[in-house]
Amino acid sequence: MKNKLSTYILLEKQIIENQKAGNLVLAKQIFEGEGAVAFQNSVIHLNELAKIQSDVGSKLMLKSKTDFSGFAMLSFLQIALAVVLGLIILVLIKNSRIINDPKILKTKGQNFHMN
Repeated sequence: MKNKLSTYILLEKQIIENQKAGNLVLAKQIFEGEGAVAFQNSVIHLNELAKIQSDVGSKLMLKSKTDFSGFAMLSFLQIALAVVLGLIILVLIKNSRIINDPKILKTKGQNFHMN
């Protein structure tokens, strides 16, 4: 690619020099002949590079979407686990209050005397 680009730049300089020197016919011949071929070769290589860049970009976008969806799922599971653990802790606290509640420990109306 660099060689083709440097060839095109060299031809472009020759065209400009011939045009400044007044050799318009020679400048036009170089432009329409070698210059057009060199330009087309450069454009072909640029199109190939653009296609490669587009392919790599779409692969990166797909991988990024996959990574993000995995992260989103893990985050959702983490939040759900935290909520479930919180509910379990609340139930355990409520049960321990019920068990340790002095009102429940009193035996109302149950006067069982073995003696």
